[in-house]
Amino acid sequence: MISIIKYLKSLFTRTKPSKIEQIIQYHFQDISLLKTSLTHKSIAPQPDKNYERLEFLGDAVLDHVVSEWLFNKYKYEDEGQLTQKRAALVKKQFLAKMATKINLVSFAKTSSSLDIKNKKVSYNLNGNIFESLIGAIFLDGGIKPAEAFIYNFLIIYENEAESNDNYKGQLIEYYQDKGISPPKFKIKKVDGPDHDKIFSIETIINENQIFIGEGKSKKEGEQNAARNALKNILN
Repeated sequence: MISIIKYLKSLFTRTKPSKIEQIIQYHFQDISLLKTSLTHKSIAPQPDKNYERLEFLGDAVLDHVVSEWLFNKYKYEDEGQLTQKRAALVKKQFLAKMATKINLVSFAKTSSSLDIKNKKVSYNLNGNIFESLIGAIFLDGGIKPAEAFIYNFLIIYENEAESNDNYKGQLIEYYQDKGISPPKFKIKKVDGPDHDKIFSIETIINENQIFIGEGKSKKEGEQNAARNALKNILN
């Protein structure tokens, strides 16, 4: 949290919120947190000068707030259903979509080497900044304003979050986002007659974690194996 000295100083030096503060409906006490949350490592490679550490923190705060909100709203849904709803709300694609609504990327500080006119680059940057802003707001004002931001710019659009049952795609994307080699899928065995086969599929993560799924087709077995892996990873 911001120190009292910094806060008192900010009262004398900042009287009007910036454009982005008006958009996100939060006035920072420590403006340096806002600046860091918008700064890409292409112009500030030092870990404490770019948004990646704040993105890391924002991701954790987002998971907590969304999990608590879902827990309170959906009182009769089980763990698996809640996990699926959370995954739909906090996945990077949905964060990027919500960030695009308020064009967060237009406030990003990047080097000319980063082509933000490229749709994919811009989309990813929007999602990253959404999380880094959450981290910055949390550090600056605590959990209440962070919750307000998440509610006003994410949760109220819950109906736009599609629950993705492509578990294999989700699992691969999860590891790609972390820069880790994606899982491998292979057939462990096939049982039953030709007209009623059961495929047993292994998904192998980091060469040492194995999750198994079964299905009446290879595709169905892969999806079930990936779902079992996700359930283990996300809980």
